[in-house]
Amino acid sequence: MWVVLYNQNTIWSLFLGAAFGFGMYSFSRNPSLAMAFGGAGVVAHDLYCRLRCEEASPTLLHPDSGGHIMFIPVWILGLALLGFAGLEWLGWV
Repeated sequence: MWVVLYNQNTIWSLFLGAAFGFGMYSFSRNPSLAMAFGGAGVVAHDLYCRLRCEEASPTLLHPDSGGHIMFIPVWILGLALLGFAGLEWLGWV
């Protein structure tokens, strides 16, 4: 029995988030803004893939409908990155 830790949508979501984050950091040199743009890119791409999924029922938590890392949806990880960006911006981290 094979356990899949991630799928192809995960890789593309993380690449898109990294591109947004690194691009914003190269322009602004502000790490909290880069994390915010990276997290927003990850959330937007994963939710887009999940809502357009035709193979599985388009639920927001099912692993077959979008990207996941160890059965945690990627959009939840993107929201966590947005939360860390907010804490960084407020100076609490």
